[in-house]
Amino acid sequence: MRAALFCIFTYLDTKTLLRAAEVCRDWRFVARHPAVWTRVLLENARISSKFLSTLSQWCTQTHSLILQNLKPRQRGKKEIKEEYIKSTRGCLEEGLESLLKATGGNLLILKVSHCPNLLTDRSLWLASCYCRALQAVTYRSATDPVGQEVIWALGAGCRDIISLQVAPLHPCQQPARFSNRCLQTIGRCWPHLRALGVGGAGCGVQGLASLDGKWDACDCK
Repeated sequence: MRAALFCIFTYLDTKTLLRAAEVCRDWRFVARHPAVWTRVLLENARISSKFLSTLSQWCTQTHSLILQNLKPRQRGKKEIKEEYIKSTRGCLEEGLESLLKATGGNLLILKVSHCPNLLTDRSLWLASCYCRALQAVTYRSATDPVGQEVIWALGAGCRDIISLQVAPLHPCQQPARFSNRCLQTIGRCWPHLRALGVGGAGCGVQGLASLDGKWDACDCK
């Protein structure tokens, strides 16, 4: 029975796998086996750092991780806005670190998008430490666009990236953070890029000119 379940469960999405684990003992065993967690998609949901840490124990064979449009905990009735923003800033990063550490060299695709304040560009720094085989990286944020230091760390740790999508979302709270220096660093770090997405108010002609002629086959947007 378990062999048949494995054949089916490999096609289930993340949310369905989590529900399947609640059916019975056999389903739970298969639904929490790393072999069925090769692709993880978490989107349009409120999750905690603890949840990501729990998830990490099943994600040792994960090659694709997508975190998209995640939402923070609800603001308390007596909680002022400044305190709420401060307490939720980067609040998923401890759990994400556990997850990235578990996936390790198996992770090829990482996408973090529309997760304002919950995940900062430190997410990419963590990826540079634990996931050195990455080939496709997307990081898009309106609150914390990627900075030059993090791009440098990612370039030093993940030399095999061929697709990089890091244009800030609009309206951006730190429009100057993604700058010409970021573009210049990208040009130095990845000589074999095939797809690149950049942009923002901090990018100018000088930075874009530094990329001109770098990659003959690259699709730049």
